[in-house]
Amino acid sequence: DMTIHDLDMARFILNEEVTHVFATGSRLVDPALMERLDDHDTVTVVLTTSGGKQAIITNSRRATYGYDQRVEALGSGGMAISGNRRPHEMTLHSARFTNRAEPLLNFFIERYREAFDAEITEFVDAIEGARAPSVGFEDGRMALVLAEAALKSVAEGRLVAVREIA
Repeated sequence: DMTIHDLDMARFILNEEVTHVFATGSRLVDPALMERLDDHDTVTVVLTTSGGKQAIITNSRRATYGYDQRVEALGSGGMAISGNRRPHEMTLHSARFTNRAEPLLNFFIERYREAFDAEITEFVDAIEGARAPSVGFEDGRMALVLAEAALKSVAEGRLVAVREIA
């Protein structure tokens, strides 16, 4: 239920269609509940595109230290990082101390307020005919296809070609 958003975002960042998915899943936080729900609380998903680009997604239902969501994009031309929100970005490190002990800020509603506002604005603009939406049915469908491929990969312990699902 969480990873599908990351699959959707990965398609956007990769800017190529994903052709293969490999995923593993564990039941570590509450094994009995996860078994009963036939779900996993900790997953790793590797996506590969037709051009050989890769994305690695790791998710866990429990991060006891705060709402941890980071994105790193590494390529031949450099790296872009969107890190966690913190009270400030000043970092101090010495042999005896680091100030990174403060908790991560925000839950998803606070963290993504600006994104939610932009989504609502685009939705209203599309309804009023001001512009076409930047995403369409196929974007949502492909996120679901990738999620199904990841589930199949976990269940069967193998690399899954997206064409098996799509």
